Amino acid sequence: MKTMKKIFAAVVMLFVAFSLASCINDDEPKSYLRGHFVIEGSNPNYTLYSNDGFVVSLNPSSVMNTTSGAGFGNNKRAWFDVSFENKNVKTVPGLNGKVETHISNAELIQGAFVTVLSPMSYASATDRNITVPDSLFDIKKFDDFWYHRGYLNLIITAPYSIKGGMMVYPTMNLAYMPIEVRENDITFRLLYNRHTGESDKPQTMEGSFVTAYSMHSLSGLVPGNDSISVTVVNGDKKTKTIKVAR
Repeated sequence: MKTMKKIFAAVVMLFVAFSLASCINDDEPKSYLRGHFVIEGSNPNYTLYSNDGFVVSLNPSSVMNTTSGAGFGNNKRAWFDVSFENKNVKTVPGLNGKVETHISNAELIQGAFVTVLSPMSYASATDRNITVPDSLFDIKKFDDFWYHRGYLNLIITAPYSIKGGMMVYPTMNLAYMPIEVRENDITFRLLYNRHTGESDKPQTMEGSFVTAYSMHSLSGLVPGNDSISVTVVNGDKKTKTIKVAR
């Protein structure tokens, strides 16, 4: 079995999608939680925030042990498995009338970091050779799409390439054109790049991929004072829209 040092050594994009799952059994002393989290804090004192209202404070010794002292570096998004004692769980009022479940002194079991990218203008993407038509492909479908604590999160199913017996990791950039930035509204083009062209005749397989996008500069990009309607488009019929608070 891989050690946690190896698991956390690289950013993982190929991903088996799952929803947040928890198992809190009042009849047992210990419970478990798996999910996507925003990471805040610094090594080894981290707090994890799930979009389902779980706020998890990790045991510092657990972080040091599972990462061989390296901590989480500059990574801000990840999925984790954690365990905790039920006596360390409490519910408190959260923002907008929502209830949060706070878990303290949780043990980190395993996990993987999620790639975080920043949206860019289409012109910038072109300058960086991201829009080369031969390597851009349509995805098969959007699996999940949500916003939490400054990050837009996207899980897709799409084909990827095998070249020389090795997987070619795709990238999923978001780009916008000035004409698609309107008052309280913006449309991003999902540029799914397989990094191989049709002329390469690569072997093709299908996988599930997750990427997070920093939206911390969104309010400065989109004019207006209301919440922002964010649309992501790939191909002619694949569209997702979500409302994001400023």
